[in-house]
Amino acid sequence: MAVSVSVVTVNGITSTEYKWNQGGCEDLDSTGPLIRKGSHFSYNFDLKMETGVPCPQYVIAEHTTVVLGKLTPGTYTLTTTSWGVPVATTTFTITTISGKQPGNGR
Repeated sequence: MAVSVSVVTVNGITSTEYKWNQGGCEDLDSTGPLIRKGSHFSYNFDLKMETGVPCPQYVIAEHTTVVLGKLTPGTYTLTTTSWGVPVATTTFTITTISGKQPGNGR
């Protein structure tokens, strides 16, 4: 499973956006749970191959959003697994904005 992971924080809530392509006899069996241990998160996808059925000849772009929650400033790691085997590791930093926000000049 080739997976792309992006991390975004909006209004203080951090989420990850997973994107991947699947086709043929690949099937996303189940997802989750999100597990947190301190500054380390892990999330599991169970991607399996179907057997004994005709496989479609197209690729489907899939995506899943996982909410990590309100995080304090610091560096975090997210390990993505498939059937418990790591397939991607993403390190990200949550920062705070100090000082005043730029105004609109009025």
